[in-house]
Amino acid sequence: MIAISDQLCVSWFQEGTIRRLVQHLHENIIQQPWDCVKISVPAIVYILQNNLLYLAVSNLEAATFQVRGAAVHLEIQSVLDRGVRSVCGRRG
Repeated sequence: MIAISDQLCVSWFQEGTIRRLVQHLHENIIQQPWDCVKISVPAIVYILQNNLLYLAVSNLEAATFQVRGAAVHLEIQSVLDRGVRSVCGRRG
């Protein structure tokens, strides 16, 4: 809820008036529902992921979670390193 209110305040500041803000929201959400759905899907998946992670953490012992977290960190790091090497290799 805080993120939504923050975004509305930023959009209101960018648009200048509440009337232009409402018009902007209408044009980008009501008149383009498919774009709104395409943007909402990753957000919903992210929320689901965070809730499942919270559930997992509450059911695991601290040491188990730390070992799993270290393993995930190493996996992510290796994937990122491969991606950076392939991009740098193509430029050179």
